[in-house]
Amino acid sequence: MVKLEGCKCLHFVKIMKGLGKKLKELRLERNLSQVELAKNLNFSNRTISDWEADKIEPNLTTIIKICKFYKISVDELLEN
Repeated sequence: MVKLEGCKCLHFVKIMKGLGKKLKELRLERNLSQVELAKNLNFSNRTISDWEADKIEPNLTTIIKICKFYKISVDELLEN
């Protein structure tokens, strides 16, 4: 078992936990449905829904793709 206490990993986990809320905010600010966003990013709308519900997390390549789509930096996406 990996012990995370006092580890910088905890900060990363905390950032990723709030990612779903940020992704939903970005989508809604641009008046996009989950289906529309899914088509633009080439993912299923179920995947978009799961990201927003923090059920799954996009990988780094996908995070970069999302940032390019929204024209924001990775820092902007991941800041809490």
